[in-house]
Amino acid sequence: VYEGEESKDEKCMYHSGVAIFHEGMKYWSCCEKKTSDFGTFLEQKGCTTGQHCWTKTERIDKIREDWFSGGGFIHLNVYCKGAIPESCKVESNGLILQIKVVHGFGAKETQLNYELFGRINVDASKVIIGERKLELILKQEDIASWP
Repeated sequence: VYEGEESKDEKCMYHSGVAIFHEGMKYWSCCEKKTSDFGTFLEQKGCTTGQHCWTKTERIDKIREDWFSGGGFIHLNVYCKGAIPESCKVESNGLILQIKVVHGFGAKETQLNYELFGRINVDASKVIIGERKLELILKQEDIASWP
């Protein structure tokens, strides 16, 4: 985290290789410490020491998404490889849904805003952040179908 000029002098632990996802395993090409858990993969300490390379996140306005309904729930999928769970934010008042997704392993950010077709029960809804997508399972207040 950049906290002013003194941050430039700190050493940075990072992975010099690329992220590899193969047959359910996740690892960095530089150190190949493999795991099947995406959270563990994101928390893996770097294997190389160097200087920080401060960059701004790229804003992505168009991102692939789809939704379907069934059983009183609306399932919304936002496809974004490498989402950072602690940096993602989902808020709703029941009729408006606002999503901020930091993905691309922290290099990209997407803001999504939805005016929902019907009211949702926020407390009974949930968000699942996976390695390739953000899935929102929204509990409908009434089970009328959405257009």
